Amino acid sequence: MSNFKKLAGQTAVYGLSSILGRSINFLMIIVYTEYLSKEALGSFTSIYALIGFMNIVFTYGMETTFFRFATGKNLDPHKVYSTTQSLLITSTLLLGSGLYLLAPWLAEVLDYSGQAYLFRWTALILSFDALLAIPFAKLRLENKALFFAGAKIFNILLNIFFNLLLIVGFPYLISIGTIPEGFLGYRSDWGVEYILLSNLFANGLIIPLVWWKAGFFSFKLEGSIIKPMWAYSLPLLFMGLAGVT
Repeated sequence: MSNFKKLAGQTAVYGLSSILGRSINFLMIIVYTEYLSKEALGSFTSIYALIGFMNIVFTYGMETTFFRFATGKNLDPHKVYSTTQSLLITSTLLLGSGLYLLAPWLAEVLDYSGQAYLFRWTALILSFDALLAIPFAKLRLENKALFFAGAKIFNILLNIFFNLLLIVGFPYLISIGTIPEGFLGYRSDWGVEYILLSNLFANGLIIPLVWWKAGFFSFKLEGSIIKPMWAYSLPLLFMGLAGVT
């Protein structure tokens, strides 16, 4: 019974952070529709659709694979964590750099001419998400539900803070003359840019916190572990892409 209560409690904590995040993000639509143009919102949904697909590619099922190999293969969980995190860091550097360099081409192909910076920021957002994936999975593995949920909620609150500051706060302060036009490089002609920047800032700021709590890892790429992990994760990659579709 005690194990059941523990499981129920942790499920409630994880569920609360997920539901709260989705609810708050949904409410942000009110802000976006009030302060941004239809064209900006169209750009927002298109880019985040791309991020949804690319998130699966950047993590390629390694969160679930980490759980499986850290608990069910008679392996040292710390060794599995170090190997998985090292693998994700390596692949993230490669994929993130590739997407960053392809940003001008993507901007032209996807009809964002002159806005290559949007795809550079997208590459950074995807990279930060990938770098957080395995540490968050380790927190769940170690039953650190409260910290996991707290970090997720803190990330959401940071995102909201930056959204409100950049989309609502700065324009208002500029309009009443409290701060000058161009304060800290602020551009009044940007819209969706500030949604992406808010996401980027929020994710970047919690990386040190989550990595610290997840614990130290040594950079190692052990082929004896990586090979079976690849075989396990590949079907998960295609299942994830199907799910996002």
